[in-house]
Amino acid sequence: MAGDLTSTTRWTGVSRPRLLPDLHLTPAATHLTIRSADGCSESRALAVIRSAPRGMLTYAWDGVPRHGDHDLPRRSDIPARYGMKPLTWIAAIEAMAHAEPGDGVTRGWRQEALMRATSVIDTIAVDMRVMTAEQRTRMPLGGSAHAGARGISRGEGRVDDGPWQAASLRTPLAELTWSSWRDDWPFQRGAHTLTVRGDEGHGPRSSPPGPR
Repeated sequence: MAGDLTSTTRWTGVSRPRLLPDLHLTPAATHLTIRSADGCSESRALAVIRSAPRGMLTYAWDGVPRHGDHDLPRRSDIPARYGMKPLTWIAAIEAMAHAEPGDGVTRGWRQEALMRATSVIDTIAVDMRVMTAEQRTRMPLGGSAHAGARGISRGEGRVDDGPWQAASLRTPLAELTWSSWRDDWPFQRGAHTLTVRGDEGHGPRSSPPGPR
């Protein structure tokens, strides 16, 4: 799911909206541009910063202070965005009267970088097949789905070109964490294509299915 740019972490830091009054911004300021020591930059509208209290300047990861070769002196964390958006090694924060495209946009990334609804098959439990009372063999399948802060409302799977079947969703640990799903597939010998899809929590928009 987005390679190594997606993770679940407990960050410790300073809320960016709570930091704004200490900056004594002028009425002309509309954006903050964050610049890092490696030459990258990211511009965010003040209205967006004020509406996102979970956005932080962080200094600890899962209770452990970050070290110099990764994040120090600070890291900008933006929940529910892909991992290329937050900046590390923050060196300066500049109030601007206009937006700057930022390093990511100049590379062709989207400005918001909101996470797309994504669902995958992580486990096919070949060694955990069970026999039902109807003498049918079922094999557990499992995986995860994620849509950022929008959540996942439904998971479905299918075998080959068969009908979509509802999967069981486990309640996620928190608002922004993965939703785990499980389905007990009626086992059939042979080669098959298994597909999974998930609906976002705020609407029936499913991610493109991907066979595994």
